[in-house]
Amino acid sequence: MFPEDLPFLNIMFKCAGYNADRSRTEPWPAENNREGGKTEMRLLLAEDEEAMADAIVAYLSYHQMTVDWFSDGLKAREAALMKTYDVMILDIMMPGMDGVTLLLQLRARGNTAPVIFLTAKSGLRDKVQGFEAGSDDYLTKPFAMEELLVRINALARRGRGFFLARLVDNKKAACYNAAGNFF
Repeated sequence: MFPEDLPFLNIMFKCAGYNADRSRTEPWPAENNREGGKTEMRLLLAEDEEAMADAIVAYLSYHQMTVDWFSDGLKAREAALMKTYDVMILDIMMPGMDGVTLLLQLRARGNTAPVIFLTAKSGLRDKVQGFEAGSDDYLTKPFAMEELLVRINALARRGRGFFLARLVDNKKAACYNAAGNFF
């Protein structure tokens, strides 16, 4: 390792979500932070069934998660473009815009937030279409709330933080955060 490599290493640490002293830039989701409290995750829920959405929001809020609920795909798209979410939970059959089209549009705009499809569509073709659209997980209704919670936590652990997009000229790194912004 040569002294001229140090700026490059600092960029790599920053991309990976660490400070130069190797401390985290922010706590991982669903883990205790330094003050001993829980770190809240921000979730987007696009679900048109109000009773189902109320139950999901109540359960996830109990588990220290902040949930922004939208009953149609167009409003969910607008929110996803304005805010950064740790995980997005999308129904497929919604008014305004279906979940598959919503996800395709978000991915085309560079949104890399982890996505779970939560839907009554349980056919193999439906699942394949969901994953091909860019979904990270697919959970069919009816489902257990505990299973949804562990899937959210697993996706948040994998999708949180910063990503090293590419190395340039062996000395520079182009880094993007989870919202797709260059820094």
